[in-house]
Amino acid sequence: MRVFSEIDISRPPEAVFPWIADPRKAMQWQGDVEGGRIITSTPEIVGTTFTESVRDESGRLEMDGTITEYDENRAMGFHLESRIHEFDVRYALAQAGNSTRVSIEALIRWKFPMNILSRVMGKKMAESLRRKTDEELRGLKRLCEEGEAARSAG
Repeated sequence: MRVFSEIDISRPPEAVFPWIADPRKAMQWQGDVEGGRIITSTPEIVGTTFTESVRDESGRLEMDGTITEYDENRAMGFHLESRIHEFDVRYALAQAGNSTRVSIEALIRWKFPMNILSRVMGKKMAESLRRKTDEELRGLKRLCEEGEAARSAG
């Protein structure tokens, strides 16, 4: 299952990227993420492993992750695995006039029994995930742009 979403944020990439790359900042706009920790850290960042806990209406889920791509102010990718799925997600940032276009693309592979449910409910599941991603991106936009507004007022 593929999920794609994007948004324009009225800030340069170097002001937006830390909100994706820094787990403490990312938790502020990724509402379901409860916490996580680094397992192994690499100097080049790619290859760093971590765990992440998420909670939604269906309960709590633990995921193991690896950073698969890191291009400062341009892109960051992750591979995550849980008991119900594994997925690859990529955040891409591109200058768009005076803004930054942030896109998120996720490729989700469901494990049994979710893979059977996804065959029946796949469109609904994908639409729900896209709506959730859109909502999170609006939160990211608000945090980035409000931070700039506060600096400008000060």
